[in-house]
Amino acid sequence: MTLKLTLKPGEGVLIGNSRIEVLARGMSTLLISGDAPVLRAEFAIEPGDVVDTPTRLRQVLQKMYLGGDMAAHHDEYFDLARRLLMDSPTALDWITGINKCLVVGDVYKAIKLAKEQRWAAGSQVIAKAS
Repeated sequence: MTLKLTLKPGEGVLIGNSRIEVLARGMSTLLISGDAPVLRAEFAIEPGDVVDTPTRLRQVLQKMYLGGDMAAHHDEYFDLARRLLMDSPTALDWITGINKCLVVGDVYKAIKLAKEQRWAAGSQVIAKAS
């Protein structure tokens, strides 16, 4: 199956363990064939961006997806999910939604959900990561 992906100048995409960035001045269209996982850079977490448990959890989801081996990261994921729920019980719906995606094997959707969700932690609102 071929995936057609259009990127703006400066946008990037991860294909497997490789990162591709557009340096052209205009829009670029990529045709990607094969079975390597593809993740837009806007959903990716760089190692230096990990500053809290929710971001670390997103990074683990990314490893599951790009590495193609969910089972290798289950322990780390569930440890982070437990830790997050102990610190912020209001994150339960967020974690439940992610878990539902993982149960059916849709790690990409779990990554998108993890980026887009918010929940209240005490008097603070934990906002979606940029």
